[in-house]
Amino acid sequence: MDLEVDEILSKKGVTILPDIYANSRGVTVSYFEWLQNIQGFMWDEGKVNNELQTYMTNGFKDVKEM
Repeated sequence: MDLEVDEILSKKGVTILPDIYANSRGVTVSYFEWLQNIQGFMWDEGKVNNELQTYMTNGFKDVKEM
């Protein structure tokens, strides 16, 4: 995306996220699976979703502050 497009989208209130953040959910869940495997127990879906929400929210805040 070039600067002109970035400016137009910003004026319209569109939040622009780096692709590395936008694609990180799957990688994060894979990390959770790895943790579960080395710890020898399984998380229920609620635990996975809660942890994912925490990681993604913190990551978004960090990206937004850049």
